[in-house]
Amino acid sequence: MQKSHSFLKEIMNFSMSFVQSSMVALTDANGNLLSANDVFLDIVYGSKNDLMSANITNILRQDVPWWNQVISNVKQNGLWFDYIYLKDKNEQKVETFFQMSDYSEDRDIYMILLTPIQTFHECEELQRLVYIDELTGVPNLRSFRELLAEKMKQSKSKIGILFIDIDNFKKINDQFGHVVGDSLLQKCAEIVVNACKGKGKVFRKSGDEFLMIIDQTMDIDAVKDSIDLQFSKEVMVGHQSFMVDISMGYSVYPDDGEAEEDLLRFADMAMYKEKNRNKLNRDE
Repeated sequence: MQKSHSFLKEIMNFSMSFVQSSMVALTDANGNLLSANDVFLDIVYGSKNDLMSANITNILRQDVPWWNQVISNVKQNGLWFDYIYLKDKNEQKVETFFQMSDYSEDRDIYMILLTPIQTFHECEELQRLVYIDELTGVPNLRSFRELLAEKMKQSKSKIGILFIDIDNFKKINDQFGHVVGDSLLQKCAEIVVNACKGKGKVFRKSGDEFLMIIDQTMDIDAVKDSIDLQFSKEVMVGHQSFMVDISMGYSVYPDDGEAEEDLLRFADMAMYKEKNRNKLNRDE
């Protein structure tokens, strides 16, 4: 699958429409504020002279490890975004949509855009970009994490996590090209959603990997059987047909872990065991 920067361009284009009502600031790699617009100064500081001793982590009520993680993500992906609270000059909390991107890579300078939530909610399309996978149209990993955290916090019953991997996607993608590969991923997402409709929610993790949250763990085997059945048939992409091999593994909260990381690791291990079994069966 070809890496696309259209998502970054699209979300930053939407962000630009908010600049007049958003707080904009430049920082160095350590979070020290270098410059800010008038909106930032009006809400957070009284004058530009106050910026000389200010650090963005204090304003955002975050620690240094959090900041280092944000810097790492920006360097890797070009953009970082999240919901976050900041502290205004009256010590009041302000909920914002936080975006950070490279401003000057050679000098390690970063641009921060803080959009008040009431402004952010005026743009439903921007919310869609935050929580929906651009290619397949299913909820993304951020959506998975937030929903799982909410369910683990509220649920008094077990929750199933299903990990789905397309085994031969790279081979198809390399042989037929990125356009066909992307179309195949879209079709696979559609098949998975239809196969388990009413029994869980599907998310795209990354690449050729999908996740599913299943509220009733008794449905896990039925969901797996339904997905297997759908992928036992040829998948049509335009005028071409493909036999798509998949592997699945699952974990159960809280039996296999009480944290997202543990549940995903357990499901991933189970998926790879099935992948190895499938490979042996195909080689026989």
